[in-house]
Amino acid sequence: MVTVAGLPGANTSYSFEIKARNHEGAETEYSPIASSTTAPSPVGSAAFSRSTGSITCTWPQVPEADRYFVMTDTFGVLSVNEGASATSFFYDALIPNTSYGIILQAGNQNGNGSLISVSTFTLAQAPGIPVFSSVSMDRITVTLSPRQNSAATHYLIKCVSSGATTFVQQDGTLGAGTEWRTYAQWGSGSGSIVRNLDFG
Repeated sequence: MVTVAGLPGANTSYSFEIKARNHEGAETEYSPIASSTTAPSPVGSAAFSRSTGSITCTWPQVPEADRYFVMTDTFGVLSVNEGASATSFFYDALIPNTSYGIILQAGNQNGNGSLISVSTFTLAQAPGIPVFSSVSMDRITVTLSPRQNSAATHYLIKCVSSGATTFVQQDGTLGAGTEWRTYAQWGSGSGSIVRNLDFG
């Protein structure tokens, strides 16, 4: 067996004939012709539209393809799209703000093209209404409601008082700068104490 590598094009037909010779150099006739066509080109790129719980992946049509394989990044088959123009896949029941990888492969009767790997994040869900506790004259404990977002999701806490807009800082004070932190960094279920409030 020999592998013929470095062929110049996808979906191209090649014909092979073989002959033999003996120790004295006398050659036989060529064998009957056998032909083979290389696999289609790989999918060139992909684009995504996303929601909090779904991803739609689309890619350009590969002219010589008659099917596309859509797989997870662990090679579990999600779909076999039949038809040259079947260039999209809807992936749902996903977790908000979570990375998902998709592997795409074009195929036809001659074989399958090279794999390409793409990935994107689902969108984060808008948080629920914050809960207040331990309210005193100069401090309030604010607890976030993360809903179904992944633990990696970051949150910004805005405060409006007397017409002024500020943001909760890492140290619990209010300031002009935006501070994005995870649910755990904002104290999880214990909340985050906003202190040094102006009660005058």
